[in-house]
Amino acid sequence: MTSKNYTLRLNSEYAGIFGSYWIFYSIISSFCSAYLLDIGYSNSEIGIILAVASVVSVFMQPMLANISDRSKKLDAIGVAGISTAIMLILEVGMLIINKKTLALWVIYVLVMAWELALQPLFNSLARRLSETGWNINFGICRSGGSLAYAIFTAIFGSFVERYGTG
Repeated sequence: MTSKNYTLRLNSEYAGIFGSYWIFYSIISSFCSAYLLDIGYSNSEIGIILAVASVVSVFMQPMLANISDRSKKLDAIGVAGISTAIMLILEVGMLIINKKTLALWVIYVLVMAWELALQPLFNSLARRLSETGWNINFGICRSGGSLAYAIFTAIFGSFVERYGTG
């Protein structure tokens, strides 16, 4: 594989990482109110969930960065992979519980916090990849994430409107 082809592949894969992240973000964050209101949470309770998740993520971000920077076994990609797996497990828990309970409240806070904490990690991944000598076009890759967000939110919004949040 030529250097130009490898760079194109690496940029495409990095754009895919951003796209995947923003698709998950659209589901969890953008449809938060619709989902939680449908389950029975009030607007005030939803505001508290979002506020607590934001505060928790403030503490998680440096923790994830520290693990990524100092670990000899885990790099940014490893930390992002493990964090994504944790989020997926928590999201399965949301599907199983699917009713207004303290457990769902805690799970939603943790999913939102993980999601918010991961964004800087994905941003720093571009710098790490660039340090290896490969040309990463952060702007194009980041815009791929925005495009995925816009497309998926429109599609998912149509599904929610037609079939409900369940």
